[in-house]
Amino acid sequence: MTLGERIQSYRKKNGLSQEQLAEALGVSRQAVSKWELNDAQPDLDKVLALARLFQVSTDTLLGNESPEPEAAAAVPPRAKRPQWYLLGLIPLGVGLFLMVRGLMSLATIYSFLRMTEQITQQMGPF
Repeated sequence: MTLGERIQSYRKKNGLSQEQLAEALGVSRQAVSKWELNDAQPDLDKVLALARLFQVSTDTLLGNESPEPEAAAAVPPRAKRPQWYLLGLIPLGVGLFLMVRGLMSLATIYSFLRMTEQITQQMGPF
């Protein structure tokens, strides 16, 4: 199957006329017709736009990769699901913050005790 045949096939699968496809890509209807007849080749930016529009890879569109039509048709595009696992980062961050605060408090208490010990040694017993 040629590139032109693939463009025509995907266009028809998506229910688009040549004019509608041309409008979506910002080209003339004649350009789309020439692509489909293999009289001309689309520029790289148009190949990328076609692949995005038809929701296929550029390899599939250019014929470097064979699509699995049944599998592709059966699987609906994945909706973006919320990423709930990111909420687990909140307690992790709070825990790390509290741990660091606790270590800083221990260091402060330890230095305070050492300082009072040094003072009492210098001053002598009461």
